[in-house]
Amino acid sequence: MQHQHQKLRDILCQLVSSRQTLNMDSKGNIVIHCPFCNHHKPKLAVNIGFTDKDRFGKWHCWVCEKRGHSIDLLFRRLHKTKSGLYQAYREFVNENINSARIQSLESSIIIERDEIVYPENFKPLSAVFYKKTIPDTLRPMMSYLRKRGVSREKIVMYNLGYSTEYKYHSRIIAPSYDLDGELNYFLARATYDAEIKYLNPFADKDVIIFNELFVNWNEPVSLVEGFFDSINVPNSIPLLGKTINNQLLYALVTRKVPFVHIVLDKGEVKSATELADRLQLLDIPFGIVDISPYKDPGDMTDKLFIMEKLQESEQAIRLDSDTHGYNLIRSRLAAL
Repeated sequence: MQHQHQKLRDILCQLVSSRQTLNMDSKGNIVIHCPFCNHHKPKLAVNIGFTDKDRFGKWHCWVCEKRGHSIDLLFRRLHKTKSGLYQAYREFVNENINSARIQSLESSIIIERDEIVYPENFKPLSAVFYKKTIPDTLRPMMSYLRKRGVSREKIVMYNLGYSTEYKYHSRIIAPSYDLDGELNYFLARATYDAEIKYLNPFADKDVIIFNELFVNWNEPVSLVEGFFDSINVPNSIPLLGKTINNQLLYALVTRKVPFVHIVLDKGEVKSATELADRLQLLDIPFGIVDISPYKDPGDMTDKLFIMEKLQESEQAIRLDSDTHGYNLIRSRLAAL
């Protein structure tokens, strides 16, 4: 560990042409010469401690008050991101920091999951397409799906269904399947103004990736809040909430997804920021999608509009370790 700290210290000293440094304190900070105010004494504190992921990389000058949340940003401010020194820094990060974070993430992955079975008397709604008339009990469900812009093809693709069991009355069953096509969860969405919109199984949703069967990991992936959001947004994964579980985060890293779109409901600034922070820590390239004038991705039924929004996110603020892009993301969030 001491050798790693020394190597990173040497990189930073070369970056700012620092002649001396103050020894690392108990919080992981070293102090080097500031390239912004050029004070004759070391005044720029940089955190190089590996144990605290929230502090690592943050820097602050005690004299001119220049500061940043990452060493990448320091390189960028000094216009050194194309230098050999920056490449050496990125190699160091990948070898020593990201690998440790991924290992920590891997250790939290749960292999054994709860056994999930379909609700009693589960039946696919696609069977309705072959009937001359729609049964009265199913009309509210089909009407709800039409209003949400769910096509026949999507009903078949996601095997949307219903159950004759009383507690699932007038509820649409949306199953989730793992990579092997095995049922690993399901949602039961009310089609009426119910006090409880969703009835879910007594199982831990944080150990599964909802409908992983339909995800193309070689293409950009979108993270949305709910299942009906995912129907409208291509190659998307519903978080079933506003936070990302470790199972999904680990998959995004290990499968080396080229880009992640964060497509949360309008106004979810705090949730989007926290999600962005988790992706940033693992160097996952991402962008925030502004869904204005819509409030909910599930309302975006215009396919052309959706694709334009995704392309805008990817082209305008592609991260790829570019913390300037990360700052743009945060400033956009603040303006929402």
